[in-house]
Amino acid sequence: MIMGRYNDYYAFLEDYKEDGWFIASIALSPNNRTIVQTYPVKKCIDDIFLKILCPQGRILAFPGIKDFDIDTKHFSEFPNLYKYPYFFNIRCFNESGVEPYWNNVITIQKIMPSTATIPITKEYYDDLSIKADTRIKRLAERYYPTKTIILFGEQTLSFSMKPDVDITKVELFVKADFFTKLC
Repeated sequence: MIMGRYNDYYAFLEDYKEDGWFIASIALSPNNRTIVQTYPVKKCIDDIFLKILCPQGRILAFPGIKDFDIDTKHFSEFPNLYKYPYFFNIRCFNESGVEPYWNNVITIQKIMPSTATIPITKEYYDDLSIKADTRIKRLAERYYPTKTIILFGEQTLSFSMKPDVDITKVELFVKADFFTKLC
């Protein structure tokens, strides 16, 4: 989702930084209620269970692993890119703590303010889940977006599926870059 004029994510960061944007790496969770919204979904009903909303006048970026050229040139300017990978994991479950079966398909879409939708990807629940059996996945096992996803003000990233169990709770473990324009 990097715009055509950028070769990689660093070029995107550098361009916006030069344009007066402050960039901070943030962790998103359902506690960020102005950005993250979760919804219950009934068994066998295809519906949205999670939305990530980009506030007006801001930018949210979820860097993709194919948009990085890992080298030492950018280490001093963007050290967090090396220390903390940009994982993207969720966990859904019902009131008894039962999660959807591994092969439930999650559809991720970008919703524009005009309500037009742009398909991003479809992934198995097991790939996006933070859990592997009964333990939390190690960093190497976690899901990392392939291509960068960028939300500009008032755009939304939605997650939907047709689960095999009711979803009453959603946990989110996501790292993103949050851009704020400095005056």
